[in-house]
Amino acid sequence: MARKPRVEYPGALYHVMCRGNNGEYVLNKDEDKLIYLELVRKYKERYGFKLYSYCIMNNHVHLLIEMETVELSKIMQGIQQSFTQRYNKKYNRTGHVFQQRYKAVLCDKDNYLLQLIKYIHYNPVEAGIEAGLNYQWSSHNNYLKFKNDGLVEIDFVLGMFREDYKKAHRLYEEFMNLNNGDNDIDDYTIKYESSVAMGEDIDKSSTMDIDEIIDLICLRAGVKREEM
Repeated sequence: MARKPRVEYPGALYHVMCRGNNGEYVLNKDEDKLIYLELVRKYKERYGFKLYSYCIMNNHVHLLIEMETVELSKIMQGIQQSFTQRYNKKYNRTGHVFQQRYKAVLCDKDNYLLQLIKYIHYNPVEAGIEAGLNYQWSSHNNYLKFKNDGLVEIDFVLGMFREDYKKAHRLYEEFMNLNNGDNDIDDYTIKYESSVAMGEDIDKSSTMDIDEIIDLICLRAGVKREEM
């Protein structure tokens, strides 16, 4: 049965998840994680998407991407194919490195952006990794250390807490439960994982507002909003 086409439009926010083929630990070496991260940066500069959060685990990757003019499929094709080519050449192997189709969940940016960032940053905690939230291969460090290296949109996200950087940083720490010793994610995690487990994609077409519908039609029809 043919797969449903993904709903894609400028400004759409996607939680992207890529897993190693057959659950293999294709990213268990730091040098390979670094290569993957460098490729994310390369295609971010080329295609101009926004990255709000990431976490690179040993056998899977989380990316929180907002697309602009270039479709998500083209973005991920560039990242995944480039990594596969380099990985296969490095280890003298052939075939798939990742599962053939990544998961991409279309998300409500206004209501869930911060919760998604928290969910992604807590992956090492949930996996029982000793470093926990201080896990090296997570964008949590960008937010915690004000590391604005052009990869993650920390200015926008911290600005959602407060314009003043120091206050925003403190509020981010509180949001991540760093100041009260509580390392549990709220009920959103359970609800979100359950919804993702229901299928490859969550179709938002039944809950899109009129502006999103217009933008989607314009994108597919190749016309300007004014023409609509």
